[in-house]
Amino acid sequence: MSALRWETPSRFYRVTVQKDLFGGLSVLCVWGSKRSRHGRSKLIPCSDIKEVRLAVRQIARIRRQHRYEFCPSK
Repeated sequence: MSALRWETPSRFYRVTVQKDLFGGLSVLCVWGSKRSRHGRSKLIPCSDIKEVRLAVRQIARIRRQHRYEFCPSK
């Protein structure tokens, strides 16, 4: 799965699903300002694909509530 991205005029939020060292799945979230190199990240460990989908859906819902626009992959 490629990265999903949401943006406002000044901020971004990116989500990537990846495998960890032990073969499990995790959701990597990276966010910050478009004008700065500083940002934050968090890793959400998931036990299966259903949990990954639930985490991504929750993230998408919160991004919409915060007025972020979804940006399709380029």
